Amino acid sequence: MKARNPIMKSFVLVGLTALAAVGCAPPKVLVGHTYASSDKSIQTIIVKSGATVGSDKDKKSLFDVYMRVCDQDASNGTAACKDTLILENVNPDSI
Repeated sequence: MKARNPIMKSFVLVGLTALAAVGCAPPKVLVGHTYASSDKSIQTIIVKSGATVGSDKDKKSLFDVYMRVCDQDASNGTAACKDTLILENVNPDSI
């Protein structure tokens, strides 16, 4: 019988832990993108806030709206991005 590799076991454990951590965060949805100048990029992002509105039958999830400003390089790569919360608990029908 072959001995198990402890490094591979650690790698699998770290991978599963990272996957579980990512699964817990609500996904970010890009709803808008524009260039403010030749070296700045602005993205509008919504994230489910966890709050709801309405009765059980007509319950709607609410979202937070973020603006992400990034430095843009010559090859259209982004760096030094900063997220700013703009609105909290927004009805997605109003965006």
